Amino acid sequence: MSIEDDSEGYRLLPPGEYNGRIVWLERGRFNGGRKIPPCNKAVITIRVDTPDGPMELDTQLLLHKSLEWKLSSFFRAVGRKKPGERVVMSWDGLIGLPIRVHIGNRKFMKDGEEHICNDIDRFIDYDPQNFPSDPAWLQEAMQAEEEPFDEEYSDKAGSGRKGNDRTVFGIPGEESGNDGLLEAVPCRQTV
Repeated sequence: MSIEDDSEGYRLLPPGEYNGRIVWLERGRFNGGRKIPPCNKAVITIRVDTPDGPMELDTQLLLHKSLEWKLSSFFRAVGRKKPGERVVMSWDGLIGLPIRVHIGNRKFMKDGEEHICNDIDRFIDYDPQNFPSDPAWLQEAMQAEEEPFDEEYSDKAGSGRKGNDRTVFGIPGEESGNDGLLEAVPCRQTV
């Protein structure tokens, strides 16, 4: 086997709003930090459209009561929640949905050196006018029925990610226990 493709290197995007699509969703565990105790998390990969071509960015949603505002913002951005509305969050059918995000540049220290990276710093509320290039597809995606549960792992949308250890999940709308954690439960979609 031979290889040829060289990486173009890391591209730092100018801060601003970008359209994209959700291409991957997996669950994980946050080990805890100074402000948030250990809790479940969602790792979401969004492929954003940039002037230099598409780019994938990951963002993490910690499933903790103190960050409910961020979860709410995410579900408003994909059109699954209206401002002020109480909903039970469903992670089903999110893969492929359009989303608009604001990307900023975040500074961080690594090995004593300052670095800058792209960071999805907020989600923009869903507005169909933000996605004029494919309104037919958009309407189908927003009105699509949930896919039936499939116990077999399937590699959808050509993501190239393999292995059945990565599953998406659902979250009930209520907190569990007295610790303020939102509990993750299995959902009805595999990726």
